[in-house]
Amino acid sequence: MIRKILIPVVDEYFVEAIEEFVAALQSADDDLILRVMTAIEPADTVSVFIFKESYREGNELLDVVSRRLRKRFPYQKIETSIVEGKAKEAILREAEDWSADLILLGPHNKGGVAKFLLGSVARSVIPDSPCNVVMLSSRRPKKSSFSGATSKELSTNKQDKKGVTQ
Repeated sequence: MIRKILIPVVDEYFVEAIEEFVAALQSADDDLILRVMTAIEPADTVSVFIFKESYREGNELLDVVSRRLRKRFPYQKIETSIVEGKAKEAILREAEDWSADLILLGPHNKGGVAKFLLGSVARSVIPDSPCNVVMLSSRRPKKSSFSGATSKELSTNKQDKKGVTQ
């Protein structure tokens, strides 16, 4: 059963896709907990000014995304978390520490090298994830894409390789 969903974000680009996916899961299970997280570089690897600015920007991003999700899902528990560390390690550590049932990854509004690097983070999270991972497409999913899906259908047997839905 999928109950705890970790949603790492770097911008608000795929919030609509998150909303559509969660709406489909919500119809199958009304007791979801969403944790929206962002990773920032550790304080010991950047200047104090950059760290404080990254933390401030991270809080602003989490506020925007969580506010939007709370508006769409007023009865769901929505948490936020800023995790220090490189993106892959921060996501995996947060998923493990929080006992996430699912990591919901999606596209971002970055281009060039940033797009390549963040795409590689998503690809690197999948094989090492302690739970199932869903990759959302860059285009807004059609409502029918997820209609009728249940938590049971979306989860995979833990003895199989880690589940990945595209």
